[in-house]
Amino acid sequence: MKAYLCGSMTGLKDQGAGWRKKITKWLVKQGYKVYDPCVKELGALKTNGVTRKNYARWEYFPQKLQEHIIRTDLRAILTSELIICYYTRPSTGTVSELTWAFYHNIPIYFVLTGSYVEGWPLTIANRNKVFSGFADLKDFMKEKYAKSK
Repeated sequence: MKAYLCGSMTGLKDQGAGWRKKITKWLVKQGYKVYDPCVKELGALKTNGVTRKNYARWEYFPQKLQEHIIRTDLRAILTSELIICYYTRPSTGTVSELTWAFYHNIPIYFVLTGSYVEGWPLTIANRNKVFSGFADLKDFMKEKYAKSK
């Protein structure tokens, strides 16, 4: 099984990499394949000369690079059996990915640790599974997917 890790990156101190590294380590131990956009995009950014201090400045990326990243992420979502979304703040990219997954009936598992969700993401969350932390998500996944890996 393949999981796509969805959540805000822009404007965060670690570009959303910290939680992704932790859950990836756990998922891989459980036998999952993982698509981490932080890792994938980092390579594309370096190749296109974007420096580390500008990672969080999406609006300054060359248009072709933005399009490449968006297309790559959307293809990765289509090849995933589930989406894990750590929703910490509104983000255009996150909402777009959630909408794409929702449209294609890919299960979305939200982790909300005190975050407030409104609008379209709330509608998506209410039609999928919501967890109050990663421990609850892990317990659920162990039970639900134990036989399908």
